Amino acid sequence: MPEIPIFSSPHFEVVLLEEAPIVLLTRKAHRLGSQSEVEQAFKPLLESLDVLGRHGKALLMDSRKALPNNDPEYEIWMAPYRASLIRAYAFAVFVVQTSTGQLQSRRLLKSDDKVGTSRIFGDFEEAKQFLLERKDTFRRVISIPPRRLPD
Repeated sequence: MPEIPIFSSPHFEVVLLEEAPIVLLTRKAHRLGSQSEVEQAFKPLLESLDVLGRHGKALLMDSRKALPNNDPEYEIWMAPYRASLIRAYAFAVFVVQTSTGQLQSRRLLKSDDKVGTSRIFGDFEEAKQFLLERKDTFRRVISIPPRRLPD
């Protein structure tokens, strides 16, 4: 499947799939060991996603290469970035390696109140097919209201 490169770093790879408005975000096997590293990794990623635009697109995040980390402190560092990562996409679909990873992802999505427009899979092709079957609905799904500018 043809892909358009969007962003690359030691932590992430982002491409836009040409066959559908799907942003494929691949998490690389590089541990984020501090709050500062999390911030330094996510800020340029989020900026690139904002520049690309999110409305009318779905996010397919492949986390199978990511090193597992369910440390409570790490989850606190990640919380604002998790929310920012998936905001405004019609759907956010996550592919994780293990059943434990699926349980952790479900718990985090529930705590972030993102269960309705998110799904978790263990198989990449199944996740991609889920989105391809729904690609005609992406422009009709609005996951968050537009931001209001301060008065």
